[in-house]
Amino acid sequence: MLSQVTLKISSSLFTRAKQLAQGQSEQSAAELVDVLDQILAAAEHGEIELDQQDDEAEDDTALQREMQAYIAMHPQLKKTHYGKHVAIYESRLIDSDGDYDALTRRIDDKYPDQFVWISTVEDEPIKTIVFRSPRLEPVAS
Repeated sequence: MLSQVTLKISSSLFTRAKQLAQGQSEQSAAELVDVLDQILAAAEHGEIELDQQDDEAEDDTALQREMQAYIAMHPQLKKTHYGKHVAIYESRLIDSDGDYDALTRRIDDKYPDQFVWISTVEDEPIKTIVFRSPRLEPVAS
């Protein structure tokens, strides 16, 4: 049985999940659920610890820096890279490609363990995503 839930996650984690889902099929959501299941199973068996607050603070700083850089660059990127995927690292454009998978492979190879902003250049710099939240109603006795 599937349940729809609302989770509070850091903005950096949300952005990374959103980037994963951009340009990909609905299978991405199922893959995220599988990864969460694997992580929770590993934590239950004591194989990993889930407390990574220091990493999250660093990711949030990098996220904010790269997001602001992307927003500032957006008018020019719209002219030169419209419809392509771009990668921003240390406030500069480091790579672009029409193929999302090819770009992410190169970025993963060149910048392992670093936060790199990857986005598709569209009309607006940041697309608004709406998630429905569950509505809880009291059970009649």
